[in-house]
Amino acid sequence: MSQKNLRDEIQNVNDLVSFPIATTEVLSAIDDENISIEKIARMIELDVILTTKLLRAINSSFYGLRSRVSTVQNAVSLLGVAEVGRLMITFLLANKISQLKLTNREAFNRFWKHSVTTATIARTIATKNYFRTAGREFVGGLLHDFGKLVLMELRPKEFETIESLVKDKNYIDTVAEEEVLGINHCEVGGLIAERWKLPVNLVEIIRYHHTPKYAQIDQTLVSIVRLADLYSQVWGYGIEGNQETTVIESDESWQILVSEHTSLRTISNVDFSEALKKHFDENMEFLRTLSAHV
Repeated sequence: MSQKNLRDEIQNVNDLVSFPIATTEVLSAIDDENISIEKIARMIELDVILTTKLLRAINSSFYGLRSRVSTVQNAVSLLGVAEVGRLMITFLLANKISQLKLTNREAFNRFWKHSVTTATIARTIATKNYFRTAGREFVGGLLHDFGKLVLMELRPKEFETIESLVKDKNYIDTVAEEEVLGINHCEVGGLIAERWKLPVNLVEIIRYHHTPKYAQIDQTLVSIVRLADLYSQVWGYGIEGNQETTVIESDESWQILVSEHTSLRTISNVDFSEALKKHFDENMEFLRTLSAHV
């Protein structure tokens, strides 16, 4: 199948490529500085299951709140509209894509676990090192590999071949995709993100997370997501099911962040990795909550 035909098919896929209406509404809402706490709370409380998942996540150790949160309005008051909105997007997306009739459900489960792991690690990198990302790294981490989900759906046989090349012959995933399909998941995801009319910084994360130096709007944001992506793979949460052996300190994402953030120059990548892994291990309950939909 030619690259052109696959591009045409991507443009014509309706069920997979359509973005959940509720999710679009939340993305708009969290960018609206004038939205009230009551309005966002009402949007969430219409869905009992969503409310339950949301409160479970908020009460996990990840947020370190001193008292238990029992209502959505209280949660929004404590964490803010944007943060609660990002969690809501996570659960809405999980519900949407878990309904797809994917032939390789095991690969999908790995995809979603990798997505939420990357989002969580990206959040930790950003917050612990005081990067000014306005929380965009979380949704970016969640969506960065969405192009792979499309390849799973449209080309299940070819995706299995790609997985074999990555796992058995140590191919880089984008190289394997280009060899088998003539296009990689970054470009596929970028095309879909544009069709969804996502914010440009999210489109950039999806399209350039393997090559953050080509990002034009925010190389730092893209690099944070890429670094989180690499750690997720190194720690055994890659989509292809193998444990990545990348030397992270030589990756361009680490180099970009070190050049932009002087405090990272004073610590070794080993110390940085150990501190990040410790925080990651302490928040497995949060990750299990985000993964529970699949």
